[in-house]
Amino acid sequence: MYICSNIKSEKIAHAIPEFLTPILEKLEVCLAGGAGRRFFGTSDNDDYDLFVIPDKIEKDKTKDFLEGALLILGFDKKFQCEKDELRSFVREDVKVQLIDINGITYSSPQDLINSFDINAGRFAYHKKKLIFDKAALRDVHRKHISLNKLTYPIATLKRIGRYAGKGYKNTFAAQDFVRMLTEMVVAKEEISDIVYLD
Repeated sequence: MYICSNIKSEKIAHAIPEFLTPILEKLEVCLAGGAGRRFFGTSDNDDYDLFVIPDKIEKDKTKDFLEGALLILGFDKKFQCEKDELRSFVREDVKVQLIDINGITYSSPQDLINSFDINAGRFAYHKKKLIFDKAALRDVHRKHISLNKLTYPIATLKRIGRYAGKGYKNTFAAQDFVRMLTEMVVAKEEISDIVYLD
């Protein structure tokens, strides 16, 4: 795992929209996922996934505060799932999502990105530090998809399709997917049918 703490301000300005900067500096919120590729100039993604780091009580307060801030900034709330694991907001072509899966509390940004399925999205920005996995950088530069974990197979398949649509090769992902799904079946793990994870 790599942590970059001496990121130049122009890199931050290029990677993070101005409206998100104060949110990320003041709250225990982590920007994580594919948007982190912007730090390496390999993404024009305007889709920003925010994960709240604190405990359950603080998470709910922080999510409500973030929602209020986004509405004030002119975002429209497009979706909130029944369990409040995902809230989506859109303004023009920019999408912001607040993600809190099954009430999981992550101890750190590293813990968070270790839970991600696709390596090319294993980036996090928290408190002016960029955290990423070596496999993430490798996959982004080679433009291929490999899997880190398989927890939500249907959501992962959809995500593989989106990456393929962006020009990523998916041969490794297909091999990883079959191997990991087979391991889940053999271990008789419950296979989640969650589909809305973005």
